[in-house]
Amino acid sequence: MPYKSMVVNLFNIKTFDNTSLLKGVNRLKSNDYVSYITKTVVTHLQTPKEERKQRKNEKKLHKEPFAYKWFGILPYSMKASIEMMKRPKK
Repeated sequence: MPYKSMVVNLFNIKTFDNTSLLKGVNRLKSNDYVSYITKTVVTHLQTPKEERKQRKNEKKLHKEPFAYKWFGILPYSMKASIEMMKRPKK
């Protein structure tokens, strides 16, 4: 009995095969995947260079800060609590 299944069976949780998860998922065939990639590459190459640069700059402007992206709301809550402590009490 593998370690993972021992832990799962300890808590009386039913186990299942990973293949059963993929029964409802539509997989792309190799031809479909190649056609999708070629379409995206062609559309990328057909767009003007200025438009691509403009899209890239817009993405950079709307990017969320690094701390919020990687650590969630924790930095925001710390910042808010520090600001509340600095406020003068009335």
